[in-house]
Amino acid sequence: MLRDGLRSLELLWASLRRILSESSEKGSSMLFHQTLPKMPTSKAPPAFYRLRDVIRITSLSRSTIYRRVAEGRFPSPIHLSGRASGWPSSALQHWIDDPEGYRAGTNPT
Repeated sequence: MLRDGLRSLELLWASLRRILSESSEKGSSMLFHQTLPKMPTSKAPPAFYRLRDVIRITSLSRSTIYRRVAEGRFPSPIHLSGRASGWPSSALQHWIDDPEGYRAGTNPT
């Protein structure tokens, strides 16, 4: 019984290799599924970063970010719409340049 199962797998594998070789000869690289075209990536940073991005970039927790905002040691988020808010990339970059010396309301020099 095991020998029959192995033989079936060998036949299946041989069929798959044949199908793949035929499709590659035809120039088709999409045999079983379609892939979406890759979108061009922009080199410009986004205008605003959402909280999950700020957490990832700064390695600070949500509570630490909001505590530092209250203390004036981290940029305040900007209300975008409804329940959405984000941090301007310029303010976040100013904090990244000098995290210990950052004070809200100071302009980068």
